[in-house]
Amino acid sequence: MFGRKYWINKYGQIECPGDDCRHKCTDKCPIWLRTQAAMLIQFGETNKGIALYKQALAIEPTYRECWNNLGASYGVIQRYDLAKDAYMHAYNIQPNINSIYGLALVSKDLNQYDECLKYIAMYEKICDDGKLDRIKELATLLGVKSKASLAQLDSLLDVGYKNDWLASNKLKIIPFIYLRKGNVIKDILKDTQNYYKNANMTFNTTNYLLWCAYAGFGITHVWFKDKKLDDSKNLLTYVTDERGIDCLDEVVFDMVGVKVSAEYVTKEYREFESHFKTPLTEVAKSLDFSKAEDVAMTADNMFIYGMSYAIDYNS
Repeated sequence: MFGRKYWINKYGQIECPGDDCRHKCTDKCPIWLRTQAAMLIQFGETNKGIALYKQALAIEPTYRECWNNLGASYGVIQRYDLAKDAYMHAYNIQPNINSIYGLALVSKDLNQYDECLKYIAMYEKICDDGKLDRIKELATLLGVKSKASLAQLDSLLDVGYKNDWLASNKLKIIPFIYLRKGNVIKDILKDTQNYYKNANMTFNTTNYLLWCAYAGFGITHVWFKDKKLDDSKNLLTYVTDERGIDCLDEVVFDMVGVKVSAEYVTKEYREFESHFKTPLTEVAKSLDFSKAEDVAMTADNMFIYGMSYAIDYNS
């Protein structure tokens, strides 16, 4: 009934024969091996589980579900290249929701954002459960960035992680704000340039970049607090309407209870400020701020750093 490969039923599907099976459950059976592998992984023995999955696949290379399991297991130990290879094996045997979901996740982890979005689109045609919405936002955000910009963003965030200013180990949550930020970075630049010009002062690039971070922090904080933003408003108005661009930092810090004014700067303010200045100082070592493209790239990443700070601050 089950032919030479007794784990393949009459429909060509891999299935345990159950009580009809005349064979013992041993390491000669891929289904038994897969079950044992899953148990090992459940108890934290990921590498041993992976070995059994591979053993099962050596016996039955067309075992799609086992390839998916192998992909997920490689993801656990952050071997995303091997995870993608396993999911692709499953996909090539027969595409299904598990392999497509896995390919979307590992493509994101490999910074292959176009690939990630492609698989998300395929997933959404099959299932509209919103599971990949956050990943879609992140891939949309980071997919437009150059390798240099992504490397700089990683450096900024790493400083935050190492100093425990950012609680997450990855930039996992990006609110919709960034994706609809429009010209907020250019608006800050324009307002900053006008401020220094009217005050007969030389443009201060560092302050501009810090204000970008504070804007990302403040706008995201408003979103967390109210869970909405008025679409009729320019995003920058949330942090500049009250006192102007030159007091953007004061407004943002006041929002979260760090009191400050031009006449009175507290120790708490200085400590808070260092959480933004320190990562900027670190990445500035490898930048030429006389180049407009370097400044524009850093401004955008400082805005994201501010958003990430707000996410952890409000979580």
